[in-house]
Amino acid sequence: MFASVANMKNLFFENPDDANIKEIGEIFYLRDAIIPIDASDIKEMLEGADNAIVLHGKATGHNRCADAIEDAVLHTCAVAKDHDLFSASNVVIYISSPKQEPMLMSENEAINTFVEMFSSETQWRWGLEECNGTAEMRVTIIASNLKKKMK
Repeated sequence: MFASVANMKNLFFENPDDANIKEIGEIFYLRDAIIPIDASDIKEMLEGADNAIVLHGKATGHNRCADAIEDAVLHTCAVAKDHDLFSASNVVIYISSPKQEPMLMSENEAINTFVEMFSSETQWRWGLEECNGTAEMRVTIIASNLKKKMK
């Protein structure tokens, strides 16, 4: 298994090549997912992209899904401050919840709110897993073809 989200890096690539796509795809290698994301999904979303960003967030508590998404999105400023995440043409969102506290249907509202912030043309993939040994909800967001912010 891979390191915890706390040890995973938020990344930004210009013109991601096969090595970058492989590196990003490895985030999902050996996951026991309910709704899996695999290397072919990542390749499809990133092949030929102008750029790509990988963001990780985590949270606990009542609003853990929304807070984990927000935590991930806030990393955009650190790794791609001149780019607008919400202009991405392709987005993967992967949610990992504790097995003892699985994701609830009511938490889908946070995902819906996040999706609505993007263009209706944005292509989406999403995955879900339940993990032992964690008390937090974790979110990984991968997006490609972000446009530069207007100055």
